[in-house]
Amino acid sequence: MNSIVAQVFRFIIFLGLQIFIFNNIRFLNSINPQIYLIPLLLLPLEMKKWIQYIVAFLTGFLIDIFFNVYGVHALAALLLVFIKPYWMFLINGFRPVEGTFKPVPGEKDLNWLLLFVFGITFFHQLIVSIFETFNMSEFFHIIWITLLNAIFTTIVIISILYLFYSEKKK
Repeated sequence: MNSIVAQVFRFIIFLGLQIFIFNNIRFLNSINPQIYLIPLLLLPLEMKKWIQYIVAFLTGFLIDIFFNVYGVHALAALLLVFIKPYWMFLINGFRPVEGTFKPVPGEKDLNWLLLFVFGITFFHQLIVSIFETFNMSEFFHIIWITLLNAIFTTIVIISILYLFYSEKKK
């Protein structure tokens, strides 16, 4: 029960930070860190898939409401939760995860965390950029904005993980 309360509290905090602070941050007029991805990245793989999809949809839907876009973040969050176990399996070298999966410092090394967070973030930002632009004639602009957003968001997420979620190896 304590874990569920902690998960809900984490979602409320990061959604609030995203909505009231990080939505107002714009570097180079188009780079916006997406820290609301942290609770989605930290969702336990052991959690039932339908619960993960509901959480992802509600998270994306709330962000869509405050971004004034229609379904873009909900779709990207749903796809993020769908692709997360496959991406993790791929970067683990096609080995299944032993025990409980926690993508936090102390449990995983920095290189693994960077690869995991950047891959998921890049995929998420690509979906968001494609559907926000919805014009494939701007393909290189979409890739450029996706890359910049993914790099910046990855740096912010990794920094937050090291500040607040470091765990000692057992």
